[in-house]
Amino acid sequence: MISVIRPRSCALALALLAFGPAVGARQSPQTPAPQGTARIAGHVIQASTGKPIPAATLQLLSWPGNGVPRRATVDAHGAFEIGGLPPGSYKLTATAGGYVTGDYGQARSTVSGSSLSVPGKPIDLKDGDHFDKADVMLWHTSAIEGQLLDEFGDPAPDVTVQIAQVLMAAGRTRMMPVPSRVAPTDDLGRFRAWGLPPGDYYVLALSGPFAIQLPPSMAATPAAAGFAPTYFPGTPLATAAKPVHVDVGGDVHDVVFQLSPAPLFTLSGRVVDVDGRAAAGPLGLQMYQTQGGDIRAFIPAILSVGADGTFTYRNVPAGSYVLLTNAPSCAASAPFEITGDGSDVVVTCRRPITARGRISFDGDAPRPPKEQMRITLRPTDFVSGGQVGGGLRPFHVNDDWTFEIGALSTVGVLRAAGDPAWVLKSITLDGKDITDTPYDFRLTNVEGLEVVLTSRVGSVAGTVQDENQPSTDYNVLVFSEDAAKWAFPSRFVAFARSNQQGRFNAGGLLPGNYLAVALADVSGTEQDPAFLESLRSVATRVIIGEGNAATVALKLIKR
Repeated sequence: MISVIRPRSCALALALLAFGPAVGARQSPQTPAPQGTARIAGHVIQASTGKPIPAATLQLLSWPGNGVPRRATVDAHGAFEIGGLPPGSYKLTATAGGYVTGDYGQARSTVSGSSLSVPGKPIDLKDGDHFDKADVMLWHTSAIEGQLLDEFGDPAPDVTVQIAQVLMAAGRTRMMPVPSRVAPTDDLGRFRAWGLPPGDYYVLALSGPFAIQLPPSMAATPAAAGFAPTYFPGTPLATAAKPVHVDVGGDVHDVVFQLSPAPLFTLSGRVVDVDGRAAAGPLGLQMYQTQGGDIRAFIPAILSVGADGTFTYRNVPAGSYVLLTNAPSCAASAPFEITGDGSDVVVTCRRPITARGRISFDGDAPRPPKEQMRITLRPTDFVSGGQVGGGLRPFHVNDDWTFEIGALSTVGVLRAAGDPAWVLKSITLDGKDITDTPYDFRLTNVEGLEVVLTSRVGSVAGTVQDENQPSTDYNVLVFSEDAAKWAFPSRFVAFARSNQQGRFNAGGLLPGNYLAVALADVSGTEQDPAFLESLRSVATRVIIGEGNAATVALKLIKR
């Protein structure tokens, strides 16, 4: 899968999840949760009307931490209570059919042209605290309805429709498919995509090989061809696509556009191993359009390779593409241009790489259970990789803290995580620091990685003033003063939300000089280096030392 950075994913990390007792909850046997004397209570209500939502389900998660979260359901009045809580910081999430999943304190951004979901607030509790205003507001899901027309203006039936958003992935904005319910167009060319949170979306009409990327029950047949992938308002160019704005709780109607006819070609070829023999299957092949040597829209054309290693893509528009495949014995990347029918395109496999090393610890915090540790690869170059994204790969930690991670087949940066008390300090290979430098994991197996985790980290906490009064609803960005440390995936950028008392705490910060700024709104570009640079003049300088808990008072910035 693709690793995508959203504002909510910049928030404090969540860890292992389980569930425990709560008033009104439907219970099942499980390991008892840690007990305390704090309590949280509130209501789950409709954001638009304020009416209760009966039968909503809640999850209470430690934030961050590895405690045992709890689950509850509300009563007929939308009320809930969760008691017996130990001291800590918590995240409260509610779900209900027909509504967008929401967190306590979550709001919608008021940035012009956006309905971006702002992350929820942490709930900080001391022993004996009773917080009775943990109300969670949920918004109804929305839909986009419209019609597709062919080049003559007639209805275009049996066309696959895909909904996408522009999101940050691997340090760049990219068009990413989003979960939605949408069937192929009917006999009048009409479609309806539903189950959408509010936001800005792109509507795509897909044909030929791109039309079979969805599950068979939701996709049109490959025969629905004759045009290029077309973006609303009727362009084959992703750069010329226009977003459709979906408001809170409102459907969008009459999204009508014509398909873009295009010359289509057939692409045939073979997948072979390093010795030129047909690659052993089963193999799945993915084809992506590229722009400037990069994948900017993750709309794949998926195909199964034959037992003899052959494949054929039909009805492919002219353009730039890359073919990717990934299997235990075969990882491949083959960029190519198509301007006419092509045959005998050879995709050569390489064996996925295994990396081995040792984890060491710098600090006095209790070491995490080795089963809790995870080292992952964050791709920085999708075109080079046999596997798009940062999906789970075989990983094992031994009792002596040596480790092995397999199925590496692209260029990227390693990251280590486990217990929130421990933060990645450095990764070295043969004495060279590669912590933040993309490494090519396509050439040969890697031995001797040294991964150092530290608990000697600092934090920034404080309050925010809006004009002459305290603000209780805001977002805080803390980022390194050194712009060279902003590159994806940065260890020197932290995001925090105000808690129920109007305070914030951004933790897990490595020592250094930082800038902190409080923002009224988020826009989804908070890790964009250009955006961070624009905040430099209004940010407050903070010096973080090992184990240092800095305190600052910030002014709310409205942009």
